[in-house]
Amino acid sequence: PAMRRSTAIMARDTSPKISVITPTCRAGDFIETTLASVAAQTYRNIEHILIDCVSDDDTLTVIRRYMETDPRIRLWSEPDEGIYDAMNKGMDRCTGDWIYFMGAGDTFFDDRVLNDLFLNGYFGKEQIVYGNVIIRGETPWAKDQTVYDGPFTLEKLFRQNICHQGVFYPRSVIRQIGYYNPTYRVTSDWDYNLRCRARYRFVYADRIIA
Repeated sequence: PAMRRSTAIMARDTSPKISVITPTCRAGDFIETTLASVAAQTYRNIEHILIDCVSDDDTLTVIRRYMETDPRIRLWSEPDEGIYDAMNKGMDRCTGDWIYFMGAGDTFFDDRVLNDLFLNGYFGKEQIVYGNVIIRGETPWAKDQTVYDGPFTLEKLFRQNICHQGVFYPRSVIRQIGYYNPTYRVTSDWDYNLRCRARYRFVYADRIIA
């Protein structure tokens, strides 16, 4: 069934902590969009972890400006071996009960996404929660403005991946599954979801996440 729509109710202090992990590399032209989107969530028990590749543009300046007013933002800037290495570093450094990866330039669909998922009970069990995303721009696997991509059976997951911008992982995945394999340069998140599927229940939230 579709999720219940809620008003923008602020989650209780006892709510689970959600770690939003964003790898950045020369993202100065668009990282502010992502920082503002995370900061605008009505669900407040968030930490926003940014793993930077030692960007030589305005990326660090923009992030540090946001850090002045939002103590939930944490930044590491150091050399890495690509996006999946940066995501692994974020997993090492996060402290949340749930882990979510948002790319630089990506945004939540609206300011109630996390609050709606919490109020509908999705963060109450050890399970992997996923929903839909809207594609901006043309890709080899989806067209601009496509809503991607509904419920995934195991057979469907063998054919195509769930967008990582639509997936929430319980913290236990670090212990149970481990980390992304950086030898897969563009498909390590697909490999990770297949490994997760062998151990976890995947639960679909009929909601646009990002």
